[in-house]
Amino acid sequence: MNPLSPHELEALAARLHRHRAELASQLRLRLGPLPLTAQLLNGTISPDDPAVARQLPGCDPVRLAEDLATLRGLDSACARLADGSYGRCQGCGVAIPHERLRVQPTAHMCLPCQQEHERRPHRGKRN
Repeated sequence: MNPLSPHELEALAARLHRHRAELASQLRLRLGPLPLTAQLLNGTISPDDPAVARQLPGCDPVRLAEDLATLRGLDSACARLADGSYGRCQGCGVAIPHERLRVQPTAHMCLPCQQEHERRPHRGKRN
């Protein structure tokens, strides 16, 4: 069972879907009708690939990477909504407080697990 009330869950879901749609729309406008735009948006190619980067002249690669990471986080949160795990910490399984999700709707960990995750050294991968 989801720890959030139906009203809370509905409001957070609407916010996530709206934010995802707005960001994808902004990226489509910024990238234009490039053949690789859809692939960038769905995550099948990366702007870090030199062959892809060459096809993005004038595009700020850091901003694009940040926006695509945000899009992946939104996609992940929407997948958790769909499978019923949204609102549960992926680290320990406890309910993530509504206030945390209201402030950070893509949160996938409770605050203690997130803090522990951020203290650990990472090996080239960002989560």
